[in-house]
Amino acid sequence: MPEPCTGRRAARAFLAAPLGGLRGALLPAIALAAVALSSPAFAQFKWVAADGSVTYGDRPPPGARPLGKPVAAAASPAGNAATLPYELRTAAQRHPVVLYLTADCPPCEQAREHLSRRGIPHEAREVRTARDADAFRALGFSTLSFPAVRIGSERLTGFEPSGWDRSLDAAGYPKESKLPRNWRFAKPEPLTVPEPAAVSLEAPGNANGTNAADADAVATQAAVPTRRELPRPRADASAAGSAEASIRF
Repeated sequence: MPEPCTGRRAARAFLAAPLGGLRGALLPAIALAAVALSSPAFAQFKWVAADGSVTYGDRPPPGARPLGKPVAAAASPAGNAATLPYELRTAAQRHPVVLYLTADCPPCEQAREHLSRRGIPHEAREVRTARDADAFRALGFSTLSFPAVRIGSERLTGFEPSGWDRSLDAAGYPKESKLPRNWRFAKPEPLTVPEPAAVSLEAPGNANGTNAADADAVATQAAVPTRRELPRPRADASAAGSAEASIRF
């Protein structure tokens, strides 16, 4: 009597197959799978030794770092313009802000605090000497009144918060601080580079009777040229509410 179910017949035929024939059919497949799993495409890790040799495996050596893993970038230094948000960075590039101040000037401190509180990246330059004052006038400022600020091509003297804010708004600066939390403002620097010290040298046995030992001592001394230092500024407040310090020579 014929079998009613063809599925059962196939199963019985498989079980009745000789063991040697089954082994002969499975061994090539197992060998092929082993070769595939041992290839680089199926390895879990890949590392390069000091001599440049490449090794693949399922376990990396101790302390190895998998290839292709990005190294964490170092934190950007504080005060770096590259870390600024787009809106603030664009305004700073198009209309850079430079604050000019002088020593012992309360309005200058208020102006710097105002720029910092609003989150305006800026440079601070101090007018300390007569040479600095000449350079300050050369920038287009008619009077030695401080603080002064340059916002792009606009120049303002005397600290008047609302007037400064209007100019900053027009330049595209955000109304509220968007500086990174780790941002640090640089300390004020002199407006001009200090003049180099003059060195006086005298040859041994000159008309003044300087011997060789005295000449060596003179060569190590630097005669700093005298400068006209700026007098202490006098702070005034006008009726419009702007505060400034004026200096005269």
